Amino acid sequence: MLSDFTVIANTVAATTKKSEKERVLAEYLRALDDASLERAAVFFSGSPFPRRDERVAGVGGAAIADAVADATGRSHEEIWAPWPKYADAGDTVAESFPNDPSRDVSLPELGEHFEWIAATQGASAKKEVLANLFRKVDAQGARYVVKILTGELRIGLVEGLVESSIAKAFGRTLAAVRQANMFTGDIGATALLARADALESAKMSLFHPFAFMLAQPEEDPAEIVAALGAGALADDK
Repeated sequence: MLSDFTVIANTVAATTKKSEKERVLAEYLRALDDASLERAAVFFSGSPFPRRDERVAGVGGAAIADAVADATGRSHEEIWAPWPKYADAGDTVAESFPNDPSRDVSLPELGEHFEWIAATQGASAKKEVLANLFRKVDAQGARYVVKILTGELRIGLVEGLVESSIAKAFGRTLAAVRQANMFTGDIGATALLARADALESAKMSLFHPFAFMLAQPEEDPAEIVAALGAGALADDK
């Protein structure tokens, strides 16, 4: 459920330790069913859709505010009043919603709403779909709906850390997870392959984005040496 996702997201945001973020996320991913696992991996990467997916939600701040106003009955001025406190759309919007645990959606249902928004033509029609989603969620749910839609998760996660969490969750090597994600361009599909111990089946496909194997930031030199070996050379950039 989205409520469980938000609890984990807030827990991940509350720690600065990479290993703790990885542990918390791995435990959560391991416990999900396949449909929720596929969605959660994508959402934790900070997007409503996988990297290879060319769809975009096509909603900006104005459309989000219109949808929140429809769902809550608040004015735009009331909705954006907390902005100076947060400087974050998701955190700001959350204050317009109740803390009501009965308002919840599953992760697959959330993903279907995102797909519906992307497929809907016209700003007014998109607003109606998004407002319908907002009517189903509480403050924390609305907070992360906006964060995912805007690509501003801001909980200290990058896709590389989601990859390492998937590897930890299912006992696979990080190298195998990264290669599969590079080939598929879909972190959700990669998570399912990792669970099924089928990462080696991932293949490149034509006419889909292919990610570069970019370096990931690492704050602890000891972890760099452990990953690369004592003979590794460093080149300042």
